Amino acid sequence: MTIQVIDKKLFVFRVGKNDYQFVKPNFLYKNFGTVVKATVKLSALGWYIENDFLSYNKMIELFK
Repeated sequence: MTIQVIDKKLFVFRVGKNDYQFVKPNFLYKNFGTVVKATVKLSALGWYIENDFLSYNKMIELFK
């Protein structure tokens, strides 16, 4: 999965052709319309995006 950071202030990133925006506490807006709720895989909070799992910790590392 290739992740491209679009806007660090608004937590916007792109995976493939879709844009996602992180909204606290555990939501992503896909293309600024569809809401994707986080799930727990083993002990990690994250989202299934493009048939892959993006953990909360990995996403936060992108925006540092």
